Amino acid sequence: MANWLRERGLPWKRMAHVLGYSERNSGAEARKAAALYRERLANGGTLPKARMGYLRRERGEPWTRIARKVGYAGARSAREMAKRYSKRAGLQWPVPLREPPSAN
Repeated sequence: MANWLRERGLPWKRMAHVLGYSERNSGAEARKAAALYRERLANGGTLPKARMGYLRRERGEPWTRIARKVGYAGARSAREMAKRYSKRAGLQWPVPLREPPSAN
């Protein structure tokens, strides 16, 4: 979002206020968020790690595998970040597991 707003000419300090970042240092946190987003896009990743963890858990993957595949230090970190993501996105927590397709 920070990257999109900056492309439309919004000053960094105002953007930091709009997005809920600290306004100190003329919006340095918003600049950092935009840079990280551009870096993720350049590396082929468009989904934040926390969202990827949440989606993998919906498919029934264990937290240890999610941590390894997504890049967290451990299962606890993966679980905590997925929980934070669910709160921000207004999704259900604990992650509801999707029903497997029926064999019929």
